[in-house]
Order: sequence, then C-alpha cells, then structure tokens
Amino acid sequence: MPPALQASLADVVTPLAVDTSIPGLTIQENAMFGRAVPRTPGEAQHLKDVVGEVLEETCKTAVLDLILELPVSRKSSNLPAQLSEILSLCRATIKRPDMVIMDEPLASFDQDVRKALPQRLRTLLPEATILVLSASDLGDEACDKQVRLYHGMLVDDTDETPSEQGGAGKAELDLKIQALSTSKLFSSLGRKQQRLLAFGARWYKAAPGEYIFHAGDAPDSGVFLIVEGSADLLRAGDDGTEVLVTNVGAGSLVGELGLIRQEPRALHMRASDNLVCLNIGQDEFMSVIQHDAATAYRVLQIVAGYI
Repeated sequence: MPPALQASLADVVTPLAVDTSIPGLTIQENAMFGRAVPRTPGEAQHLKDVVGEVLEETCKTAVLDLILELPVSRKSSNLPAQLSEILSLCRATIKRPDMVIMDEPLASFDQDVRKALPQRLRTLLPEATILVLSASDLGDEACDKQVRLYHGMLVDDTDETPSEQGGAGKAELDLKIQALSTSKLFSSLGRKQQRLLAFGARWYKAAPGEYIFHAGDAPDSGVFLIVEGSADLLRAGDDGTEVLVTNVGAGSLVGELGLIRQEPRALHMRASDNLVCLNIGQDEFMSVIQHDAATAYRVLQIVAGYI
C-alpha cells in the first residue's frame, strides 16, 4: 500500500506488521494468522494443536515471571476477576482454618468448576466447616446439606412443602410486625427495624391465673408486649398476700424497666384471662434502644411515668 494512502486511512485501517499483534485475536490466532491455510477442519485442528504446544513450551516461563513479578494490591483489585477470586480463595484457606465462609466463590468461572469447589476444599480441609453462599443450586453431591433463604427464613430442602412453610412463616412474621406497630414504643420504628425485631420475637401464651414471671426473677426473659387479653401486675403485701397494682391490656409493654436497669423483677405478672404476648428477647430489645433515638426517648418517657 502506498505510504500516502496508508496515512490517509490511518484512522480506518490498522496495517499488519510482523512485529505487531492484531487486536481482537488471541495469542494463538496471532501466531497462526496468514502463515498457513488449512484445507480441512481436521488439518485446521492439527495446526492449532501444534501451535498451542509450541506456545505452551516457549511462553510458560515468561508468563510465570510476569505473574510472579506483578504487584498485587491488598484486595487484589488490580487483577482480573478470575485471578483475584483464586488468590482470595488461597488466602482464605492457606492457614487451614476451622471454618470457611464463601459468598459466591469463583463467580467468574463456569458452573462445573463452582460445583466441584466444595468437594475439592473438603479434600484439602477435611476437618473444617465449609459454608457456601450461592444464588444457584450447587447440587446435592457438592454439599452435605443445603438450605434456602425464602422470604428471610431458612428453609430446609427436605421439607415436604417449603413454599407453604415459607408462606406460613411470612404470614406469622406479618402478624408480629402488625403487633409491634400497634405498640406506642415500637410504632415509630421503620419497617426494616420492625422486621428485624419481629424475627427475634416469639409468641407467648398463658391461661388465666398463670404467672409469666415473679418478683425477684432475673429480667433475662425479656419484655412482653400484650397482643390479646390482659394481665395483673401484683406486688407482695406485708402480710404475704399479693396486692394488685394495675391491670394492663393489649398494646402494653411489660418488663422493660427491670431490663433497662438490669435489676430483678419488681412485680409479679399474672394472666387475668387468656393472654397472648409477643416476647422480645433482652439483646433484641436493648439493641433497638441503643440504635433508635425515638424509641430511646419513648423509653425515658415511660420510666419518667413510673417515677
């Protein structure tokens, strides 16, 4: 091609040169381009095999030197995804930990490689507990046990009707959230916080005359949000009899003062009729107070009312 024409087409055509690679072609395709024209598919495959063997023998050392001399950042962010994932996996397992937790491991690789990973790790770490979080099914042969996350709940694949169980679980969770939203203390919480609180809460039922807790009990049983029915709060009289202090009904929260002050229960709580409560654990209740200013303020108002 005349130099003048070549210069005029510089932005359109990339000229070929012996010492320049062709963009868009692999190393093997660059090595073969223009050097041989196979007549049959078999001959083309044979040519690829021969070129591949030569490249493997001649380039192996240079490629290894390049990899070993490449600076790597702390999180391998300057490496391609496949190299970064392998390196992260090596870092996590090189000290033979007792537990390995992997979130979408080897996501850049195909499904067969990902399915084989748990068994390969089991061979290397026979005593370790290995947890794999994956959006795709890895197959029964890859794991000892599989569970699925359905509407925020763990569902065992051995359940007869996981979808029905998930639906029932969601309905129960919605009931707990509804109960929390009717409480003056928790009504100001956002939907996400109410949902997290509802996850840790459990239903508590008591028949008339049944005691939920006694004065002097440790407050570690948490607080009780009355959903249905009512309860008597009683103190011990001087003559040993029980004196009624007040009767509380639906929407009332009982037991929060002892939990906040970390002191034994000051009163008895006894069901006056069929009672349904939402029992909120100590850690969950204190976490809400520590992280939600509006709830903490309401608690202060409640405590001030007792004084």
